[in-house]
Amino acid sequence: MVKESQLLCAIFSFFTGLTLILSTACVAYAKKHSEKDVDNFPKKFWVLAYFGNIVLKIGSFGFQYLSIMYGRISLAHPISLSTQLLSNMVIFGAILKYEKIGKDTRVGTYISCVCVALLMFVGPKVSEEEQDIIAILGEPLPMVLAAVIMGTAVISASYVFFLGCCMQSPLTSENRNFWFLVMNIVSNSLIAASTFKMIPLVNGIALGITIAIAIFSNIDLLYTSMLAAVVIPNQTTFVPTYATGILVLTAITGKIIWKDVIRSEGAYVCVFLLFFLSNYLISTFDLVNHANAAFKYGGAAESVIGNMHRRGSLIANEWKERRGSTLAVHLQHSIILKNLRESMLSVNEGNVEEFEENVNKLEVGKANDGVREKNEDDVGCALPG
Repeated sequence: MVKESQLLCAIFSFFTGLTLILSTACVAYAKKHSEKDVDNFPKKFWVLAYFGNIVLKIGSFGFQYLSIMYGRISLAHPISLSTQLLSNMVIFGAILKYEKIGKDTRVGTYISCVCVALLMFVGPKVSEEEQDIIAILGEPLPMVLAAVIMGTAVISASYVFFLGCCMQSPLTSENRNFWFLVMNIVSNSLIAASTFKMIPLVNGIALGITIAIAIFSNIDLLYTSMLAAVVIPNQTTFVPTYATGILVLTAITGKIIWKDVIRSEGAYVCVFLLFFLSNYLISTFDLVNHANAAFKYGGAAESVIGNMHRRGSLIANEWKERRGSTLAVHLQHSIILKNLRESMLSVNEGNVEEFEENVNKLEVGKANDGVREKNEDDVGCALPG
């Protein structure tokens, strides 16, 4: 067992985050310049971009492996993610100038960096004992959590593979692509980190399975990062979103699966709340005022709510119109019946034909009203969802 060191864990985690953002920047740079001149853009630039992406991504895997060997996952991941946010702001905002970096993004990134410093003092302690991870995974709660993460990884990886093969398919959409890519990165990042941590702790068949899962999850992350650089137009929204997901699940898995011993439970929770708030500040999603939110990837839920509201309004309006027309018809029938009663009282042989004609008109009117109400019911049932 490798002796853990917070300093080495922090250094390797920093380079993990930096190389990840540089790998994405390679493909994003080529894509941006190819859009300016699609016909004359050299193919060798794409080859160099993808080559740089792969080399840097493999380098990040190496740094991640070393960071997890020398520290806890719940410490390595926050440091790596904060480095990604800082590198993302500097590279895509200040150097490449692809995105405008506002005050909220800068402040949110600085808060994340402060949280990393706090985490060094209040986070998980250095482990002195070797853990029996196989026995831990045999417990009910860790087993369920691991199954959920693995299931999410399989489903999201299947969609990502389909997206890469059929990017223009009607089954894909910008919203759906965004969230499945986030799910894939979050789940496979946790799997890759956990399998790296497990390699020196298991042997035999378990070691072979662990290495196979580690290779698959890292290949999936490599493919997803290249795809995200092309599919996702707004990296300053995408990175904080998956970073928040990884942070939350890292804290949960660290406590449930890896049995982290936290120096200060209350301060630890507060640090992760600050991480969450900093990522919320960086993104443009607004939980309070949806009308002013520019976070278009939250539009799926907002669209459903909007459709429900419109449907409810249409049904309410139809009901009011039908209720009003029904009351008017009943009033008209009452007047006709009143006239008929008066006619019956004064009926004589000279106006029998007129009386019968009025009765026929009333029956025809009732029949027509019945047909009209049936048609309105059919229209109400067929309102769009």
